[in-house]
Amino acid sequence: MDAQQIQNLPRMRTIKQIAREGIISEWTLRRWVSEHRIPFIKSGNRVLINLDLLIEVLSKGEF
Repeated sequence: MDAQQIQNLPRMRTIKQIAREGIISEWTLRRWVSEHRIPFIKSGNRVLINLDLLIEVLSKGEF
């Protein structure tokens, strides 16, 4: 993988990781995921959220 490909990879985070960064609370993220209000993927039991997409959704007020 070259540097350009690495830069294009999405920044995926778990709910707890995002909550620890202080962007939004864990409880709110879990509720939004259960209501499908924000984009996410599941990997086994783990919920992964694209951090850049989350920030975009929050900045546009689309949640």
